[in-house]
Amino acid sequence: RADMEDKLFVLTDERRGSTRKAQESEKKILKDVFDIIEEVPESKKMLDDLAKMGYKFYFQKETGIVDAECHPKEKFIMINPTKYKNVSNIAIDVVHEMTHAMQAKEYADMGNEFSSLNLADQMKVHRAKEAGACLEQSKFAAQILDKHPESAKYVQNDLTMSTYKSELEKSGGDKSKAAAECFKSWYSQKDGTNEAYDDLQVKLCIQDIDKTRNKKQILQQSISPERIIQSSVYSPELKSAVPPEFLDSQEANKLTLKAKERLDTVSKNCDKYYGVKDSSYKQMYSYDSGMKHADQEKDTSLMAQLKQKQAEADAQKKAAEPAKTETKQASAGATLMGMLAGIAVDMAVGAAKHQVANVAQKEVMKVIKGNGGR
Repeated sequence: RADMEDKLFVLTDERRGSTRKAQESEKKILKDVFDIIEEVPESKKMLDDLAKMGYKFYFQKETGIVDAECHPKEKFIMINPTKYKNVSNIAIDVVHEMTHAMQAKEYADMGNEFSSLNLADQMKVHRAKEAGACLEQSKFAAQILDKHPESAKYVQNDLTMSTYKSELEKSGGDKSKAAAECFKSWYSQKDGTNEAYDDLQVKLCIQDIDKTRNKKQILQQSISPERIIQSSVYSPELKSAVPPEFLDSQEANKLTLKAKERLDTVSKNCDKYYGVKDSSYKQMYSYDSGMKHADQEKDTSLMAQLKQKQAEADAQKKAAEPAKTETKQASAGATLMGMLAGIAVDMAVGAAKHQVANVAQKEVMKVIKGNGGR
């Protein structure tokens, strides 16, 4: 822990990935966050495990890109403390990101790339990982609220955290029941959250496929709901709380029309270029009609209505967005991302942000080595 506090750096230039050593006042923020995390034995163990795994923490105070995010491959967690009203709120989100780090280790032990799974199961995994991280932060938040009441509003305004807290109170402290309802509540978020996560998860599928060297092995395997739960829920006593069959339910397998159409493009190109067929995602359900996408696309009249509705929503969203500076797209060559013209720009922007983080880490390592390896 002391080493992670000492090696805290701040990203100062988003474009160049430049960093500076953290000031003492910034290190104090991270120290206070760690102190709160260590108030709960299980989250303290998670923090200790991350230190042993070589994780580092970085701030993005100057650039303001993220609230918090985890980069398991590079082993660091990025935080923007300016996005939070108090330190205890930061601690809650750090527990969420630490859970993603532990999930990454758990899934890595499986020995398979996510891209080996069919598209429907890839979506199941990505969703369960997010629901599992929300469950862990919800449990942590409930445990620190008495000592840190300043986080009450943060918990109240979040569906998963408020669900865990209310179910815990209604059940007389039954953590298993609270955990099950909290996990499920992640799948019922509204106000564009589902669309945003569907979009992100499709991009994650594309990234995993794109980086897989042997494309003939992609989209060929399945993973059981039981295995997904075991790898996505961190707390040992809660791994049996979430019924595995929930992951096969209609509630957990809805997919926006836009995400389905993007997966259509992924599937067609995987078939065309790699000779791999997969239509598993068409057995997922439409948010709009409640029908399976495979059945919905047979109804041409309904599809026309839904596409019109989607076009109107996209137009309204675009009109509401502030003007953006033009982004030049680098050539993606003969990669899957390059083949998916409708997705490539979004992917390029996402990749650019990820590259900033990679560059930042390299710069940090230079500074660390220059300070005698501290």
